[in-house]
Amino acid sequence: MLPRHFRRCRALQVGFAVEVESRAVEAQPSRSHIPSTRFAARPAASRSKSLREAAIRATLGHRTAFAGFVAEERDRESPSGENGRAATQEPELEPRAERLVSALAEHFSNDGVSIADWRRVAAKAVASTSRDRFLRLKPEVAVAHVDGIAEHFASDGLTKRQYLQVALKRPALLHLKPETVIGNVSGVVQRFAKDGLTTQTYLRAAFRQPGMFTQDPQTIITNIEGLARHFESDGLTLHDCLDSALKQPTLFIQKPETLASNIEAVVQHFARDGLTAREYLRAAVKQPSLFYQKPQTLIDHINILAAMHEKKLLPIPPGKNALMEFIVKHPVLISLAGNNLHLREIAAHLGDDPTAPMFKTREYVEDIIRHALRHGDGTSEKVSHARRLLLNALKHEGYLKER
Repeated sequence: MLPRHFRRCRALQVGFAVEVESRAVEAQPSRSHIPSTRFAARPAASRSKSLREAAIRATLGHRTAFAGFVAEERDRESPSGENGRAATQEPELEPRAERLVSALAEHFSNDGVSIADWRRVAAKAVASTSRDRFLRLKPEVAVAHVDGIAEHFASDGLTKRQYLQVALKRPALLHLKPETVIGNVSGVVQRFAKDGLTTQTYLRAAFRQPGMFTQDPQTIITNIEGLARHFESDGLTLHDCLDSALKQPTLFIQKPETLASNIEAVVQHFARDGLTAREYLRAAVKQPSLFYQKPQTLIDHINILAAMHEKKLLPIPPGKNALMEFIVKHPVLISLAGNNLHLREIAAHLGDDPTAPMFKTREYVEDIIRHALRHGDGTSEKVSHARRLLLNALKHEGYLKER
């Protein structure tokens, strides 16, 4: 779904037939003369493929530049403000909510939370199904809850400032008694203490996944134990699951059936290519996001790598088994965003070593492409203009980040 601030989206169909050496430079076409079509005329996958192919042709300095790529035109004009950005206004609150906000802001004024932060929390709560509960909350009760929890876990590294930041994301914590939150945390820690879990490491994970403070401890215990039990015959241990969850805390609160289904769907899809559950689980322990990412997303990413493998853009020998071994060894690659992988495919055509961009940072890869598009071969003004359009198109499509 397109962002709401797009008033109208349409695609620009740009066609250039440039004979760099034999044709005289013609006048640069104005933007108004570029024929346009409806945005939905071409699927996103087709548009992205055209952009990638155009980028490769452009950066390699081909004579015929960028035939038929489509770029998204973004209209950011809006009556609400310059550049389409609506003026930021603090929400108006009813008197009861305003009194609560003022009291909380005053008490926690030295703990890094502004009154504007509290107003945003209050506005969201009042607009939700928890409105009545929030409005019944007394300031002194919320203060006692926050202070009590921060004091209890102070020796484990929890500060009041840190807990307040969590409470802003999960306002339900303001209502929970300290003994409830303490019990939720200690229940999980006690169960997995023999596996190396400490209160401090669990709290660090909970900062990133606030639901861990409110979740019943038995539910979290069941999630971790259930995942380990499901894949026990494939070599996955309880320690593996716990370690993966500490790296990606969302695993603590997801059902084991969902995570198991995600793993099995990818394994089944590539079973004929040599991928086994045991090997893929090894990859998932290295890159825990593989447990919860959508199977189709990961399948698509593996297919991108397979296409690059066929073009000899990966540092591995031919054969599907070699590709699967490569993925198990470097699982972070399939967890990248699709456009991140496509950028590496484009950049692979630009240097002496086509395999080098696979292991560079995205920023480094983007700089390679920017440099090639701005300073590549081609003396024609038309070629230069087309490269500029393509550079902007890659930015608009989200391939290149604004810097």
